[in-house]
Formats: sequence, structure tokens, C-alpha cells
Amino acid sequence: MNLEIIFSILGWSGTVIYLANHTYISVKADWRKWIYFGGNLIAATFLLIQSTYLASWQAVVINAFWMLISMCLLAGISFERIYVNAKYYYVLCAVLFSSLCITGLFIDFVHLAQLFAWSSAFVFCSCYFLFSAKRISSRAYLTFNIYAALVLLPQLYFTSNWPAFGLEVAWAAISTYGVIKSYQNVHLID
Repeated sequence: MNLEIIFSILGWSGTVIYLANHTYISVKADWRKWIYFGGNLIAATFLLIQSTYLASWQAVVINAFWMLISMCLLAGISFERIYVNAKYYYVLCAVLFSSLCITGLFIDFVHLAQLFAWSSAFVFCSCYFLFSAKRISSRAYLTFNIYAALVLLPQLYFTSNWPAFGLEVAWAAISTYGVIKSYQNVHLID
């Protein structure tokens, strides 16, 4: 078996594990921490190896960060004492997105796609951290995941990182389902 096939199998395995995990947290309100973060650790490890092989650097950064956060949480390290105001985070993300849109008026599509891919890396990592620290809601986490997944797609296409590309398409769809489901479960008293 050649090296390319081995890396591809690792990448697709990581994709399947991530998607199973993301579906789990999107549809189950009382999810178990060790299942979610343990699955993320395995998936991130597989995709980190495969993305490094392809030199798909945004995917490398995202998966390395997710590995680190997952390892910390599985080891019992809590981020709940870290204070971050969610409203400031929302404003920061809005400014980032607006700045990228304005920048898009002055640069070509390939460079704009790279900038948006780095914004995806920032949003994926920061919202995963804030969600893990219980600073943003599940709905906010899923909404930010939709953005991060979709804006990463062009860069993954350019680097032919098909396992990560497939992951992000499905990730955006699952996140969208989770957001819609969260609105359907709201009660007037809530």
C-alpha cells in the first residue's frame, strides 16, 4: 500500500469520526463529555497527519488546536475559570468578517480565499475553546461552525484536501440542522 493511500485512509477516517461526533452533539442535548472530546482527539490526530502530508496549513492549525483542547479536557483541565465575554467575541468576529469583505474588493480570489481560510481557522479554534469553556451556547457554537466550514471550502479545494473538504460540507449541514433544531426546542417560558 503506498503512502498516499495510507494518508487518505487516515484523513477519511478522521472525517467520519468528526462527523459522527458532530452529529452526536448536534442532536443530543445531554451528550457525554468523554465521548465528544475523545472522538475529537482521535479525529483531529488523523486529519492533522493527513493535512500535514498535503501541506493544507489551515487544516493543520485547526486540528492541532482541537487536539490540544480535547487532550486538556480529557485530562480534567477546565477552561471555565477563563473569563471571556461572548459579546466581545461576537463583535470581533463581525469586524473580522467585514474587514475580509472590504479586503476582497482589492485582491484576487485566490488570496481572498486564503484570508477567509485563516479566518476559518481562527473561528473554528476560538469557538471550540469558548464552547469548551462554556462561554458560548451550543447554538452560537454551531452557527460559528457553519461560517468556518463554508469559508474554508475554497482553500481545501485548492489544496485537494478532499477528506477535509467533505468534512466541512457535512459539518456545515449538520451545524445548520443543529441550529434549526435548537430553535424548534425553544419554549415560550425560556
